[in-house]
Amino acid sequence: MRKLDSLGPISRKILLLLLGGVALSFSRSPRQYFKILKDIKKDWRAIDRRKLHYSINKLSKTKFVKILEKGDGFASLTLTNKGKIKAFSYKIEEVAIPRMAKWDGKWRFILFDIPEQRRKARNALARVLKRMGFYQFQKSVFMHPFECRVEIDFVSNFFGVSACVSFIVAEKIDNESKFRAYFEV
Repeated sequence: MRKLDSLGPISRKILLLLLGGVALSFSRSPRQYFKILKDIKKDWRAIDRRKLHYSINKLSKTKFVKILEKGDGFASLTLTNKGKIKAFSYKIEEVAIPRMAKWDGKWRFILFDIPEQRRKARNALARVLKRMGFYQFQKSVFMHPFECRVEIDFVSNFFGVSACVSFIVAEKIDNESKFRAYFEV
């Protein structure tokens, strides 16, 4: 049996392609901008037009996208907030911390105190932080040597726990050589 909120592959691709425009604002390098644009162009061409129209109508009915008709016979398609959340849910496992060309000598600590009734979100956040390469300093304290504020904001907002998450930047910690070896910095 199919889940009520599950989308077909073309609908997912449309959401992710539209999210590509949002991804540009998160990208830190011009090279990444051009890669995203190139991938978007290639992916749009690969979609069958009839299936594309069907999927767009379905996304509009489910309020994942908004269609704005223009006077010249064209229409623009934009992600709604609901659509962004859905698209990000497909991307959460791809969030990564980019390695800095030269480490700035600072440590980033993520601390969270998420209530027991939000246990699933707490466990999911910890799982994603581990997958992203964070070191688990304590049960609800994770650390990383590279700039990661944007990614942490995204992940904590995604799980709806941003009010329970703190971000600290430290210049010195005990046993630093142990952590430098762990992260190879």
